[in-house]
Parts: sequence; structure tokens; C-alpha cells
Amino acid sequence: MEILSEPVNVQGRLRKYRFPSAKASQLAMTHKQIHKTRDSLSELLEEFTTAEDARKWLVDNAPGLGPKQASMFLRNVGLSYDLAILDRHVLEYMELLGLNSAHSRSVQSISGYVDTEVVLRAHARDSDCPVGILDWAIWIVMRVIKQPKEKLI
Repeated sequence: MEILSEPVNVQGRLRKYRFPSAKASQLAMTHKQIHKTRDSLSELLEEFTTAEDARKWLVDNAPGLGPKQASMFLRNVGLSYDLAILDRHVLEYMELLGLNSAHSRSVQSISGYVDTEVVLRAHARDSDCPVGILDWAIWIVMRVIKQPKEKLI
């Protein structure tokens, strides 16, 4: 827990990690879950036949990790670009295009997340683009659109 309590330099500013005790506990429980079956996280991830299976395992066994964070982790470690990171920018884009409705299931649950991801994946397929690249592009564009005009000049 000590390392999570130390301030970190982020772009020249010292930042403290929020809730270091809770995160340390979550990481310890996740470590324990991984080592129940395998010697390392890498070894565990190699056993999954799909990125979706790896994400489901992480959501089910890594306390504090939801489907968005699990998808982001698996993309960042290079496992797959076939998972969507459904953040507010991507969800807003989908709503603007009519790809989902205000009545869509919550993306907080794995089933709701997967339902929404299926829709975005179909949209990505129509654009001949991996869903993990398309959501990245959407994120960038939506962030730029939201910038005050004076920042864009």
C-alpha cells in the first residue's frame, strides 16, 4: 500500500492516488485469484481463447475492475483490439448516430456492456475498422468537438 500512497509526477504536477488502501486490497485479492490457477497473469491470459473470455474473467475475479477498465487493460497489454472501450465519449457518439437509445442497458454490467459493444462492433465492421481502433478515433474526435473554440485555434 505504501507505493500507492506516494505522490506521482503527472505532467509536472504531483498527484496522489485516490483510495490507496482500497486499491491495495483489490490488487491483493486479484493477485490471489490469479495465483489460484496459474503462476502469472501472462500465463493466465494465454489460456483464454477469446479476448471476451479474458475480459469476463477479469470482471468476475478482479475486484474493482469493470468491463471498461478490463477492456482497456487487455488492449494496453496488447491482447486485443477487438474489445471496445465504452466511455462517455463513445456512448455519446453512439447516441448521436442513433446506434443506441436512452433506454439502453447500463454498460456497468458485463451483459449490458457486451450488448452495447455488439452494436458498436457492427458499426465498426460497416466501416471496415477494428472496433478498438474505431472507438479510439471516436474518443479523439468527440474530445476535440467538446473543446471550447478558442482552444482549437
